Amino acid sequence: MEEVLVRILLADPGVRASVGDRVTPVTRLQGGVLPALVVQTISGRRGYTTEGPDGLVTSRVQLDAWGRRYAEAKTAARAAIRALSGLSGEIAGVAFGGVFVDGEDDSLDAGSNSQSGQPERYYRTRVDFIIWHHGA
Repeated sequence: MEEVLVRILLADPGVRASVGDRVTPVTRLQGGVLPALVVQTISGRRGYTTEGPDGLVTSRVQLDAWGRRYAEAKTAARAAIRALSGLSGEIAGVAFGGVFVDGEDDSLDAGSNSQSGQPERYYRTRVDFIIWHHGA
C-alpha cells in the first residue's frame, strides 16, 4: 500500500510542482534537496470476523513535508492532502476504501551542518492519514 501511495503522490501534478520527484518511503536523504515528502506507516490494524481475517486493514500513515522555508513545507503538505484525501477505489492492486486526514501539525528542526558548522533550519508539516484498504 505504501508503494502505491508514493506512486500516487509522484503522479499528482500539484505534488510534482511543489517537490518534484522527492517523495520517498520512511527516510529522507540527509542534506538532500528540499522541499521533499516522506511517507511512512505508523500503525496498521487488520480486521477480523468470527471466521478469521476479513482482509480489511486500517492504517495510520504519516506524511512529513520538509522545506527550508515554512511556506515550502506547507505548500507540499497541502498538495499531498489534495492528492490523497478522500481517495477511494482500486489502484495498482490495492482497494482503497477511504483516505482521511486525521491530524496535522508543524515543527522546526534546528541544527548545524556537519560539514560547514553553519546553523540550519528545516520546517516540517506532519499530516496523519487514516487509510482503509484491502491488499498490499
